[in-house]
Amino acid sequence: MNKELLKLTENKLSVWYEENYDKEWFDRCDSIEYLVNYYTNHRPELFEGKYKKWFKKTELVGHGLDLGFTNGRGIYFLSKLYPDCKITAIDFNKNTELIHNYLKKLIPQIIELRTENCSNLTDEDEKYDFCTSTDFYEHVTEDVYFKSIKEVWRVLKKEGLFCVYLGKTILPEHINLRTDYQVFQDMKENGFKIVSISERNELLVFKKVDKI
Repeated sequence: MNKELLKLTENKLSVWYEENYDKEWFDRCDSIEYLVNYYTNHRPELFEGKYKKWFKKTELVGHGLDLGFTNGRGIYFLSKLYPDCKITAIDFNKNTELIHNYLKKLIPQIIELRTENCSNLTDEDEKYDFCTSTDFYEHVTEDVYFKSIKEVWRVLKKEGLFCVYLGKTILPEHINLRTDYQVFQDMKENGFKIVSISERNELLVFKKVDKI
């Protein structure tokens, strides 16, 4: 990680994410086997200790949108937990395109992978049954974060679920740290109500409701 680049303005930091974030990792990934080995052997506790715990009380069905899939580990875990769900995933990091084909072969539930800004989705209204965003929103500017929430509300079906986790670690690249209470308020003001909390500072699950 280039610490000097992380001292740039938020605007140029966004460019850094698009062009440089994890670039060396994507260059090294040359097969499906590489992905599986990475997902299962690099911090394997993420699946058993995080995703299984996060989603054990949440029923997801239908077609979901994942925001910020990066190296694909999150959607791989989701595909294991919800084998009958369909997945569309986006990320604004162009380097993810290097593993698109591997991911599609590894995860048959994938409908589409796109390089796209979460604040300006190209999907039609009320397309998805649920949306997931884990360890992603802390990496975007506050402006992009709020625009993205509005876009998720637009593309979710009525009463669609929005599963959100914002990282809490203080790091240079975490430019949008927010408490759970702040996230509650942000969602409430943009047409969502809380339906589930796994634990404090863990996954938050919201449901789309009519805006006031």
